[in-house]
Amino acid sequence: MGNIRLLSEATINKIAAGEIIERPASVVKELLENSLDAGATRIEVEIRAGGRQLIRVTDNGAGMDRDDAVMALERHSTSKIRESEDLESLKTLGFRGEALASIAAVSIFKLVTVPKSGSIGTALEAKAGVIKSVQEAGAAVGTTITIRDLFFNVPARLKYMKSIPTEASYIADLIGRLAMSRPDVSFRLLHGDFEVLFTHGTGNMAEVLSAVLGKDIAKDLLEIGYEAENLRISGFIGKPEHARSNRHSQHFFVSGRTVRSPLIGAALEKAYKTLLPIARFPLAVIFMELPGTEVDVNVHPTKAEVKFSREDAIFSAVYRAVSNALRLNELIPSWKMKDDLPGTSGMPGTSGTLPQPQLQFAHSDSKSSAGYIAATSASEANAADNAAAVIVDPGPEVVDAWRSEAGVAGDNRPSEKTEVHCLEGQLDRTYLFATGGDGLILIDQHAAHERVIFDRLMQTLRPDNSQLLVIPETMELNYRQYKMASEKIPVFKSLGYDLEPFGGKTIVIRAVPVIRGISDHKPLLLDLIEQLLATERFNNPKEIQEAFLITMSCRAAVKAGDRLANLEKEQLLSDLWKTRNPYTCPHGRPTMIRLSRDELDRRFRRK
Repeated sequence: MGNIRLLSEATINKIAAGEIIERPASVVKELLENSLDAGATRIEVEIRAGGRQLIRVTDNGAGMDRDDAVMALERHSTSKIRESEDLESLKTLGFRGEALASIAAVSIFKLVTVPKSGSIGTALEAKAGVIKSVQEAGAAVGTTITIRDLFFNVPARLKYMKSIPTEASYIADLIGRLAMSRPDVSFRLLHGDFEVLFTHGTGNMAEVLSAVLGKDIAKDLLEIGYEAENLRISGFIGKPEHARSNRHSQHFFVSGRTVRSPLIGAALEKAYKTLLPIARFPLAVIFMELPGTEVDVNVHPTKAEVKFSREDAIFSAVYRAVSNALRLNELIPSWKMKDDLPGTSGMPGTSGTLPQPQLQFAHSDSKSSAGYIAATSASEANAADNAAAVIVDPGPEVVDAWRSEAGVAGDNRPSEKTEVHCLEGQLDRTYLFATGGDGLILIDQHAAHERVIFDRLMQTLRPDNSQLLVIPETMELNYRQYKMASEKIPVFKSLGYDLEPFGGKTIVIRAVPVIRGISDHKPLLLDLIEQLLATERFNNPKEIQEAFLITMSCRAAVKAGDRLANLEKEQLLSDLWKTRNPYTCPHGRPTMIRLSRDELDRRFRRK
């Protein structure tokens, strides 16, 4: 017998399942797309154990008769296309015809469906892709599909599953995206007895965005819009202050289909290029409508990616839509001044938090007075352009409080040959330049300040170095963020945050760490939660703390473009030399570059 032979039907189905069914969220995606294509206006999803134990999807769509229900489990069966030419003008979400067969091949499968024609319903049961029974059943019009023990017959696949909360969060993200693409459909997701997500299906996009992204974010979004030949772009983007540490909050939709698109992402981020620091990513919900002949949705086994026939036009359109919205809207972040002093938490009439200036460089051994740049009116801002900065003296009590927090990271200072002798100025509000030793030194003000703050936090940040809030703050999260925050309460406690689940998807903030430069802790907490979600490999508490301190330092540090007063420049450099490693920021980027006298002489051909 030869070496080449035909595979069995069971093996073929398992291979197909491997291509399409990656994890529980893949199952939910295929089932929901079928429900939407069937005209459903109400869809309920119930999961247990992150979808491993149970996935049940119930819709009020068109349903199927007995013959169609049986045929639906055959490979390459579909009601979405008839000829190959139909692939060029697809208007449905599902079309491959392998989803149900692939799902049934790796699960214990049950389908109950009743067609709108009013005929009797059908109940079908299958195991490992083999139909075990087909019988009549009574139920409401629509379809219910129940998946139990996913991957029970391919246990090797279970090794690649992530934790239950993470798998559940993938499902929540998926349903959130579908809800944004179809605000006219009511979606409900239950994880056990917990209602993760619910939308009413009234077509109100504001209500959907609030349910999916959280109330605090949804109310602060900027609307975008752009139209060109055969192309329409709409949606919402976040202000720079709502930027995240990853791209998880970027949602793209093409002709109603949720997709991944490096092209759209690149255009989006280019529009924000001068508004965000390195490794910060904008939040966006972008919808694109264009003819089916100009987009290929058949380039990926799970239909997650698309290919455009006019990539340059798409890139330009997205860039214009986003940049126009950023240009026409107010982007100044709000800043609430706190008037309280440390040690007053719990006293009537105080918020229990330390006043947080935007910029300050007070040090325990500093002889100069601490100051910060205050928020100014438009006229004051114009005057500030002709001056170094607007400096406000916060008073001796506040200065002493700041100084009492500060610490020196050690005496491992640079040698006299490297140390700065004379600060000369600031270039493009980004780099400080100074003479020192035998040449010229350029210092990145953001990287330098990151290093200073990081070293201080490494010494001072601990659970007992936090301020109670007299009036606790609430924070509305999405499901995956809420579950992670709830499970990692001890981790946040070690960083000085006292958090408490409040029901629904709300977290109560009862205490915050004292971090100079950070007055609003909500964006930082979001960053920390997202970092935990993105890096499940972090198990060592010290590793987690160090990663978080790096994020905190980046948030609190001055940014490129910030104007510094002479006193602040000098204090920053003085503090930098006192850190354990003044030559790099916590991310490993250099804080300074030196041009030696020899190099300068060579460049000017003196040698």
